[in-house]
Amino acid sequence: MESEERPVTERLLQDSDLMSLMWPANPVLSPCGKRIVYEVRKIREKQDDYTTHLEIADVQGLERRALTASGTRNTSPVWSPDGTKLAFLSNRFAGTQVWLLPMAGGEAQCVTRFRYGVRSMAWSPDGTTLVMLVPVKNDDTVEWLTEDATDEEVSERLDKEQKEWQRGPKRYDWIYYKQDGAGLSRGLKLQLVTYNLGTGQYRPLTNGPYDVEEFSISPDGNHVAFTSNRRAEPEIELWSDIYRVPMHGGSLELLCGDTNAGQLAYSPDGSEIAFFGHRDEYKFASHVHLYTVPAIGGTATSWTVTFPDTLGNFGMSDMRAHEFTPAPVWAKTGKEIYALTSREGRTQLARFTRRGEETASEIVAGGDREIYGFSISNDNQAALTYTTPVHPGKVAVIRLEDTESSPAPAARSVTEAMETEPVAFFPSSEIRIDACSDKLLAGLTLTNPEPFWYTSEDGWQVQGFVMKPPRFEGGRKYPVIFEIHGGPHAAYSYSFFHEFQWLAAQGYAVVFVNPRGSMSYGQEFVNACRHDYGGRDAMDLLNGRH
Repeated sequence: MESEERPVTERLLQDSDLMSLMWPANPVLSPCGKRIVYEVRKIREKQDDYTTHLEIADVQGLERRALTASGTRNTSPVWSPDGTKLAFLSNRFAGTQVWLLPMAGGEAQCVTRFRYGVRSMAWSPDGTTLVMLVPVKNDDTVEWLTEDATDEEVSERLDKEQKEWQRGPKRYDWIYYKQDGAGLSRGLKLQLVTYNLGTGQYRPLTNGPYDVEEFSISPDGNHVAFTSNRRAEPEIELWSDIYRVPMHGGSLELLCGDTNAGQLAYSPDGSEIAFFGHRDEYKFASHVHLYTVPAIGGTATSWTVTFPDTLGNFGMSDMRAHEFTPAPVWAKTGKEIYALTSREGRTQLARFTRRGEETASEIVAGGDREIYGFSISNDNQAALTYTTPVHPGKVAVIRLEDTESSPAPAARSVTEAMETEPVAFFPSSEIRIDACSDKLLAGLTLTNPEPFWYTSEDGWQVQGFVMKPPRFEGGRKYPVIFEIHGGPHAAYSYSFFHEFQWLAAQGYAVVFVNPRGSMSYGQEFVNACRHDYGGRDAMDLLNGRH
């Protein structure tokens, strides 16, 4: 287990220390498995914003260096299939565009000039084409900025158009016309667009008044599978089906409509598509399952019918370098699928293995932490990003053949006591890659929260945590702050929480609990606040104060 012991110093956490923290995310192993690229986010205090740059390291953690320095948002790195290039998104020109960096040396080059930028992208298997999600107007016109305009001219024109739009009147005839963090909508829809790196030609694959959500490219490069809500009333019927479209354009095919689907991944032989989904109309209160569906279409089959825990990462914190749970990842054999899973405040990496009609499950990386990102290489390595209660984010590499994996635990009833003993990090083969925030944290005295459980209404067992002041003295009374999370389908977890650490440094004891409705305690537990929000879940909170 990696040591989480903190040095005893006179220095306690201050609110200003927030400005010096760093958050790594999105670790991506190279095809050969020898290098790893990841994002590092930092705060720019004077500008009141963030910067995100890419770093590269060897998987032994011996060497690392910065890959990007220009722009303020460099994200979503994707290795080319042969490992000679790295595509990534950057805001250096005209919003967010795709940039291409030769890994043998040289400057990154901007390869797209879409009027409204690019949201995400992936390489075709032969390395000749990029498939992207591009915002497009309602008339389905994919706008390309002319090559003859200089970067300065383009920036001035786009800034002028944006200001005119912001000041002008707006009319909406759809329900979801604004979003938290994004503001008012411009009515753009995300469409699949291909871009040929050799010819510079782009081709839209989808159109219409529907967003494409996530996509995956078949291993033979012939099709792109994607999720989209193309139902009669998509703003009311919140349901995403799986479609596919030929890579070179053509008619859409509906592959799966019996499961609310997301986050697709083709199997290595292209015969199946894995995805997360559920068949419950109550989307936000439902545990997702891991499904596969034939690549030519058909009925989805769950791999996790008997798996008791929550798929995905539902840990909450005020430290966030990531927005979404990673999609399922196939092993090279095509018989195993990796996914994050949450249980009792921990987020771990699980492996699901198909054995005939049965599926075995085991935890291959875990402990008292929140793993929030991962990728798998062809040589059976996994790259992880994770946070602990005393560290906001680390990058590590493990060998997946390590024998320390453990079978997934059995289901726990809502009235059965849960374990409170610490769980050491595993596997022990883990190699730390980055040094994010280490210099700052080495000089601080932080505190580890102590888990506890208690009996609440109807005999249900509820988990909570108490974070004592760093210089806690037994027998002395301390003021207590009781924190309550929203959601309600989230969970306090084994994660770094700057606010809680700061409050503890001010001499408070901080108590936080996960009442019924919280994720990571089973489907019955999360269902319990349906039609009773503010009922027994509120009693769980009141009972947890003592």
